[in-house]
Amino acid sequence: MDQIKILLIEDNPGDARIIKKMLAEEKIIKFDIIWENCLAKGLKRLSEGGFDVILLDLMLPDSIGGFYTFSKTQAEAQHIPIIVMTGFDDESFAESTIQIGAQGYFIKGKVDSNQLIRTINNAIETELAEKAGLKNTK
Repeated sequence: MDQIKILLIEDNPGDARIIKKMLAEEKIIKFDIIWENCLAKGLKRLSEGGFDVILLDLMLPDSIGGFYTFSKTQAEAQHIPIIVMTGFDDESFAESTIQIGAQGYFIKGKVDSNQLIRTINNAIETELAEKAGLKNTK
């Protein structure tokens, strides 16, 4: 993919700026990032379609948080991979989101641009492989 359209749902402008800056370091792939600062706006934007991946902060001001935030987004995502972002250094919690359907996760402040880009690419490739597998079984 030459261009990846990302829906970034993150309430902290500083964290959003850091993520955008990390993705801007990539020279081969262009990342088109749409940022929304709350779950309601993120879900509204998601309904417009066209996204390749979602970067989702689990703790948003208009959400109960955690699994609720993920579940609400997953219900609307319709085959768009979701990568969970958390500020808590609790890998077991983040890993449990993988068990319920997240394609990846990272702990904010503990990820570099290479890891972030690799996580995004892996999530998209996994989703594409799953779609291809579904088509092949029909």
